[in-house]
Amino acid sequence: MLKIVFDVDGVLIHGFHCDPKFTKRWDEHLETELEISPNVMTDRFFNTLFADVIIGKRDLKPALQEFLNDIDSTVTPDHLIDFWMKNDSNIDEELIDYIKRLKEKSIPLYVATNQEHVRANYLWNELDFKAYFSDIFYSAKIGCAKPDPLYFSHINNNIGKDNILFFDDREDNIEAARECGWNAVLYRDINDLSNHPIIKDYLS
Repeated sequence: MLKIVFDVDGVLIHGFHCDPKFTKRWDEHLETELEISPNVMTDRFFNTLFADVIIGKRDLKPALQEFLNDIDSTVTPDHLIDFWMKNDSNIDEELIDYIKRLKEKSIPLYVATNQEHVRANYLWNELDFKAYFSDIFYSAKIGCAKPDPLYFSHINNNIGKDNILFFDDREDNIEAARECGWNAVLYRDINDLSNHPIIKDYLS
């Protein structure tokens, strides 16, 4: 049976994308609203402390508190998380419409993403990904991140390695998925899904 797996950022969510021209930044107004420079947060949080958070070695809130203390900010981790979640939730509704149609065909649908626990829970429950997908596989729960082969092996062990169609915006993830036996498609926009022969066959 066909199984379709989707990445989050750059695919299901219009947000950070490996190709800058497709990126819609959640932190565009971070400095205006919370007096935190996006560049500083990238350099001193995402490029450093977040590495352990994304694979579940460290919780998000203590890591954010360390960062906020380091930059002498009075913003609380909860406030920053709330801002982040709300502004990084630009769902691709056109893609969701296709996903609804695929779900009606009883095709198992899954999410495979590099996320920490808080945002993964937000995606699943607050953005209601649970209404469309059978499960969400994310790096903090698995203990490693794409493109690590162990990440894809974990999913293979859960859903079976055969007949997986995967959409992701990063070439390194696509290459790693193919090495693990997946039919992986580099995603740039909805045409990469709507024009795919397997999708067209199921929805025709």
